[in-house]
Amino acid sequence: MVSSEDIARLNARIDELKEYLKRIEGRVDATYTDMGNVRENMTTRADLDNIRVAMATMATSKDVDRLWKFDWIFLTAIIGLLVTLIIFLLTGQAKP
Repeated sequence: MVSSEDIARLNARIDELKEYLKRIEGRVDATYTDMGNVRENMTTRADLDNIRVAMATMATSKDVDRLWKFDWIFLTAIIGLLVTLIIFLLTGQAKP
């Protein structure tokens, strides 16, 4: 059974994960900035082509944010359905 303490712990863990993702996003942005500086200052045409190919296959921070929001919607829906099911089973409303 899901208690309020469990939900509070889940919310705290979700907040920790959000902060962790923000730190990762900052590192990714810094890496992209550094890659841009290197590309502008020190690369040849072949190096530029290799970097373009590598960047085309990488997810951007906007993609990661979009996926996180999509997962958050599903997680919220699942928790809501579980809570509703538990309440329904505990109240015993559907007795034949």
